[in-house]
Amino acid sequence: MKFKGIFLNFALVCSTSLAPLIAYSFIEEFMSIKQNDMGFRFSKEIKGRIEFDYPAKINSVKDGYFPVFYPVATLRYFFSTNFYPIGTLPNTNTFLCNEGYGLVTYKSDRFGMRNKDQNWDKINKMGATFFIGDSYTHGACVDNEDTFPEVFASLNGANIINLGAGANGPNEYRANLKSVVKPIISTIKKRKFEVVLVFYDNDNVGYDEKIIKHLSDIKPIPVFTKEGNINPNKEYTLTLNRIIKENFPTDEKGILKELEKSKNKLLKPFIKQSFFYRVLSLWPIRRRIKYLERFSNLHDYSRSSTSLDAIRELKNTCNSNLLCTPYVAYIPNSDYWRPNLERDSYKAHLKKSSEKLKIEFIDGTTVIDTKDTDNYAPLGGHLSKLGYQKFAELISSHLTKKK
Repeated sequence: MKFKGIFLNFALVCSTSLAPLIAYSFIEEFMSIKQNDMGFRFSKEIKGRIEFDYPAKINSVKDGYFPVFYPVATLRYFFSTNFYPIGTLPNTNTFLCNEGYGLVTYKSDRFGMRNKDQNWDKINKMGATFFIGDSYTHGACVDNEDTFPEVFASLNGANIINLGAGANGPNEYRANLKSVVKPIISTIKKRKFEVVLVFYDNDNVGYDEKIIKHLSDIKPIPVFTKEGNINPNKEYTLTLNRIIKENFPTDEKGILKELEKSKNKLLKPFIKQSFFYRVLSLWPIRRRIKYLERFSNLHDYSRSSTSLDAIRELKNTCNSNLLCTPYVAYIPNSDYWRPNLERDSYKAHLKKSSEKLKIEFIDGTTVIDTKDTDNYAPLGGHLSKLGYQKFAELISSHLTKKK
């Protein structure tokens, strides 16, 4: 009886404490769904990937295409080397993603990036505009001619080098600046260069000491021929190929098996996305705590951040060549596909960090209405063809002013 009384008292205390939290979670989750249609959004995205994305990828694999082996996936195998991965398998037919425009495929260049391969040979004669970023810069999920670097090139006649890759963040941006951009502009000093560092809403990531240490020791990836052409270091290419082939499936059967596992994993979160699960698990409160943790230091500019470190790396890179002009650009998240309560705080951090280092800041929210779904893909959170066009025109307007 004594135990029963203790249990009842404990249950009473818990219910009294939890009731307000559950009530708050219910109200906030209800308002979120009402404003953003979050439940429908999630179902629409998952359904699109299951019904359209995966079947198209399976057919693509059977036609000899390979998935993208992202730097964030291969990085841990590079810690024993002096290189930081920047791209996928070079000179390889590659499939990317489908967010309503069909499955996007392309052939990777000599560095494993998404460029016309001959653009590397033009650098010695024309210079280049380098774009560094994540999946948005990479061009998910549109065809080559619709990516914003390619639209920019068509508007300006510029020689562009796209150094974007999906899931990249500030550490990968620094790696691209240190091991690719700086060696090139330090060697080819008579040409003009522009470097656009493109941030997205989820780039506010914490420190990883192992990655930071590795970044301090990485070697340049480009090597230069007597004719002035630029090729990847053979040691880097051999290392990348070896790591991918030893640690990831590269045969048809293995790739298809991984796609199936990924598809099954995608089905599991459905219950966790249900309204009642999110309310009872206090997800709205946990989400706010998570945001507070991520953004608590953004207003303290005496402290550093991985984003600020990437911007500093950009400044340092262009300091090595007076004909190099740095820019920082920002792409906003969709309020429908990827709502984020702290977007404005992060953007303010990027803008202030750029201005303190005297780098021009290009604000994508001036042309991308985050509430307008036409700016985003039909079946996912990346930009639509229209959104990429608008962003390319914005970049072009800023870079043209300096000429």
